[in-house]
Amino acid sequence: MQSDLIILGAGHAGMSAARSALKRGLKVTLIDVKMPASGDKFDLQAGPAKAMAHLLGKESWASSDAALERHPLVEEVLAHQYLEFVEGYGRVVKSNAVEVGRKTFSARRVIIATGSEAILSPDSTISDLPHFTEDCLPAISDQLQGVVVVGGGEYACLVAQLFGVMGIATQLVVPGQSLLEDLDPDVSEILERSFEQLGVGIYLGKGLSSTAKDPTTGGLINVQLSDSTVLKTSAIIATGIRRGRTNGLGLEAIGCATDELGFVRVNNRLQTSRSGIFCAGDVTGKLLGPSSAREMGRIAVSQAFDRSPVTRFDPMLITRVLPLTPPVATLGVTEKDAPGKSVKIAKVTFAELAGSKVGSQATGFVKLISAPRPLMRGLGGGKLIGATIVGPSAGEMISELALAMRRNLPVGAIVENVRPTSNYNFAVELAARQLLESENPALKAPAS
Repeated sequence: MQSDLIILGAGHAGMSAARSALKRGLKVTLIDVKMPASGDKFDLQAGPAKAMAHLLGKESWASSDAALERHPLVEEVLAHQYLEFVEGYGRVVKSNAVEVGRKTFSARRVIIATGSEAILSPDSTISDLPHFTEDCLPAISDQLQGVVVVGGGEYACLVAQLFGVMGIATQLVVPGQSLLEDLDPDVSEILERSFEQLGVGIYLGKGLSSTAKDPTTGGLINVQLSDSTVLKTSAIIATGIRRGRTNGLGLEAIGCATDELGFVRVNNRLQTSRSGIFCAGDVTGKLLGPSSAREMGRIAVSQAFDRSPVTRFDPMLITRVLPLTPPVATLGVTEKDAPGKSVKIAKVTFAELAGSKVGSQATGFVKLISAPRPLMRGLGGGKLIGATIVGPSAGEMISELALAMRRNLPVGAIVENVRPTSNYNFAVELAARQLLESENPALKAPAS
């Protein structure tokens, strides 16, 4: 079958690109080392690797229930008459040709969606010892007496929470001064309290000074921190450093540029330096995660065949949902990165939901950031440029805000949406109302 499009990688980005192309009536060749998995049950006791895959959405289009079954959209793609699935390792030999084994496949366009992989820092002190990453976690056994998780960011927090929930003695060593330095500081404060309740030890602003096997115990490792604190553990898990999975793809030979970590260099239309080749997902290094990968898959197909001047990838419009306890969802800029003095910030905690049943039952908040709109300035409360939600249903609650940002709607439109006052979602309305009233004081209700 002569294809219109070759896609390397059948993860979130690859599947999104394939579905988008098939809906256009294009013939697609999808190449991956194995068929997307199905039928695996999600169970914490089944092992941390499977649990982590569920938390990160690494199972292709994993459904939201407890079973990691193949998503109906994946079944739809794989069963399509215009799709050819090829199992094996692909190597790009031309801008329109890919080799798999001894066979060459050609198409009008190529999309690379091979993802990323965890690596150790070049100056790591644990390279000579048995170690793990977020991609390869230690199995639960009687010999696993504890883990030390090294690194900051969402991967480190997810891994630490995972082992903490399992009852494994867990220590989290973070080089920075907060758990999630790229997010709102209030998020890290709540997560620190949550981790303390799980019994997870947190060491902020610390690095590893040295690591060595403990000669007095069977199999334990002495981990000395930069402040001379010594931790004893069975396993060290290094997180947070990733590289593009591009080894063996042959990109250098055809003039397709990558950076020092193997991420493919692309513009905001996801075009590479080689004409006819586009990229989507983690392999771009732009914004890691399932949500951005699916969006990039759709945009890459649009740019490859429609060349739309409007459809471009904007990380500020992508929601990040971290399946932590409590859940975290973010969109756009954070308070510390908000540009200029004209921005407005409103925060409502769930404890402020007066008279509701949820007010005293959950820890969390909604924080919204707005800025003046061009020409219309603060009329209608300005435009939304950022949101952070921590608490139950954070992922669902931020969807409305993502739509408002994409459509450039005024903050007043968020206020006008009717919500039940007994729901966490009511905090979104209260925060938006604060922004609206700050731009239009006349709308503020008089004090009783």
